[in-house]
Amino acid sequence: ILLSKTIILPIQSLTNKASSIAAGDFDQKLEARSSDEIGRLTNTFNIMAEELKNTLNEIQNEKDKSETILLYMTDGVLAFNDKGNIIHINPAAKELLNVSDAANTNFDLLFGQTDISIEQMLYLPQFKSTERIITTPGSELNVHFAPFKTGGKTGGLIAVIQDITEQQRLDRARREFIANVSHE
Repeated sequence: ILLSKTIILPIQSLTNKASSIAAGDFDQKLEARSSDEIGRLTNTFNIMAEELKNTLNEIQNEKDKSETILLYMTDGVLAFNDKGNIIHINPAAKELLNVSDAANTNFDLLFGQTDISIEQMLYLPQFKSTERIITTPGSELNVHFAPFKTGGKTGGLIAVIQDITEQQRLDRARREFIANVSHE
């Protein structure tokens, strides 16, 4: 009975630790009371929990950086799933496209007036990426579409939107000026 308790208690403690890690608590440390196989397994388990905690912290930091970049960039960024539903939209894209309810907006509602569809972009090999100029009331937008992969298969579509209204206005003014000068 004593021998079985010396084996069962460390295994039960290790099982409880595994349950805690599975629930997301990586701060617990198990003490290895012996240098036998169970003690080495306990030490290895502690190292694994620490590595997992560090890896998850690094992933969270990268995610936070990416979200901050997307939140404060002036270009609009939208991500659509393979069905055409919005899975991410940054504030700049909401403002440029005048989107108030992203949950009820999809690719066809936003870009249905273009000559491309989400199915073409995702499933036809000649469409790696493409650009379109879209005119909205009061602005001209340059939209760059590119598919992305998730787990080796097509996951959806990214659209990057730039407001080129001022650039187009200046370009028209330049052309008009050149035409006027050459006419004179």
